[in-house]
Amino acid sequence: MSTDEARELMVHRNPIQRLSSPDEIAACVEFLACDASSFITGTILIADGGQSIVDLGTLSMFGL
Repeated sequence: MSTDEARELMVHRNPIQRLSSPDEIAACVEFLACDASSFITGTILIADGGQSIVDLGTLSMFGL
């Protein structure tokens, strides 16, 4: 599988149908580094466009 094919497959299986931009990831980092997140501890911020909530095992049932 080529890099372009792998990228297309990732986008197709992502609930928001696109990859993130560097600015979107930077905004997450900026939030965690600013005072607005000062009460947030012991958690993981997942910035994956919903990919982690998709059950990849069942996608094949839908031809994806």
